[in-house]
Amino acid sequence: MTHDDIARSGRAHSTAAYVIAILALVLSMAGAATAGGLITGKQIKNNSVTSKDIKNGTLHLKDINGKSRPFAPPPKGMTIVGGGIMQGMAPSNSLYLRNYSPLPFTTKVPLSYSGGRNIYFGAPTTVAAGGESNTSKCSGSATNPTADVGVLCVYVIDTVINVNPNETYLFPGVSANSDGAESNGFYVGSNLGNAGEVRLQYVWAYTAP
Repeated sequence: MTHDDIARSGRAHSTAAYVIAILALVLSMAGAATAGGLITGKQIKNNSVTSKDIKNGTLHLKDINGKSRPFAPPPKGMTIVGGGIMQGMAPSNSLYLRNYSPLPFTTKVPLSYSGGRNIYFGAPTTVAAGGESNTSKCSGSATNPTADVGVLCVYVIDTVINVNPNETYLFPGVSANSDGAESNGFYVGSNLGNAGEVRLQYVWAYTAP
């Protein structure tokens, strides 16, 4: 190998090393530019990202605002509507039948039957016992259920079967006494008329304080 051959070989190696160094520099700069171009939360318009934009399995319960979680108190002023049915076959007319209705949320203030009562029947109904109805706080109907703020109103549908008039009651929670479910549901209790089929359907409404 001549002196010129050695010189040419050295220049080739130097050129290759130089090209590799330039390529590495370009790639590193591209990576920095990409990182600098990522969208941040401040650049996203509120309420513009929907569920279809989020990859399945990437969100967890801790990532969701507490007010948006299931069973949390609903937003102030929101009216939520639901319903229930008490139905069955009674072997005699001396039974007291109850039907529990869980709520799909937690009330901000527990439902109360006594002081500061906030659960009533709305009119018209012939089955509610005395003091169980409040037409000023529950001025709607089964087809248009409404409720005053902080009140749960129950509207009986007309097709009542085998329930004594003026002998149906509302209680918060799962018992007639104070219990831990008074922010999560209520029950309807009725004295039955005769043996045979029993049916009492109702719609409820609750407006969050």
